[in-house]
Order: sequence, then structure tokens, then C-alpha cells
Amino acid sequence: MPLLHQICRHYHAGLARAPLHGTLTEAVTLLRARLPAGARLTLIGDHQVPPDPLCQALTALAGAHPIDYWQIRDPLEAGIWGQERLPVTSQQGPGWLDAMSPSFNRRYREAAARQHALCQARLLPLVRRLTLLDGSQSLQTQWEAS
Repeated sequence: MPLLHQICRHYHAGLARAPLHGTLTEAVTLLRARLPAGARLTLIGDHQVPPDPLCQALTALAGAHPIDYWQIRDPLEAGIWGQERLPVTSQQGPGWLDAMSPSFNRRYREAAARQHALCQARLLPLVRRLTLLDGSQSLQTQWEAS
């Protein structure tokens, strides 16, 4: 619990600061030279498949430091249920997810399952612990249960 409170406090303090320039890959690369020997690293991110440069940076770090990776996933990233059309915006522009179509729902869940499997395949060899959190539920409750 004290760790969770510290993470929340640092998160809120970070919101007040100007955004950092750079990528997570660059931050992990910088940490390699700055972390004390044996220090544990905890990363909290979204449920996107990590790019190759990030995996390479984590590989370089994992030899000397245990890494815990917490992925937060919105329930809509796992599947769509319901009988409605959901408005979305992507890099290609605005559109709709048609939850009324059973075949669309099936393809969407299959794509989500493939993304989840790819995330696990890329991260599990690099981290000590990989935890998937549901963005619609209390972080504290999930943290205590894991």
C-alpha cells in the first residue's frame, strides 16, 4: 500500500509538470546508467505492443535489474458487447464500431486476443512480472489482489 500511495502522489505531481520530451525507450535507456545495482524497475503503461527499440532497451536493463510491467487496458480493448454503434476516432479519422454485428464482435475479440498474446510474447521474456490491469476497475483493488 505505501508503494501505491507513492506512485499516485508522483503521478499527480507529474501532471503539474510540463510534458517530458522523448520516448519510453529513451527513458529506459537513460535509466540503465542511473539505476543503482539491483534496483527494481516498475513500468506502468498501456496495452500496446511494445516496439522493438523498447524491447531492446528492456533486454539491456533486465540483466541487472528486475522489471515489473503493469499494463492498463480499457475493457473496450478486449471486446465489444452490446447492441449499439460506438463512435471512435483514430489516426485515420472518426468512425464507428458496430457492436450490433456478431461477426464484427467476433473479429474484434480475435484481434484483441492476438494483440494480448503478442504483448505477452514480447514482454514475458524481459520482465520479472507482467500484470494486466482493467482500466474500468479500482487500481488499488487490483493491486492488492495481485
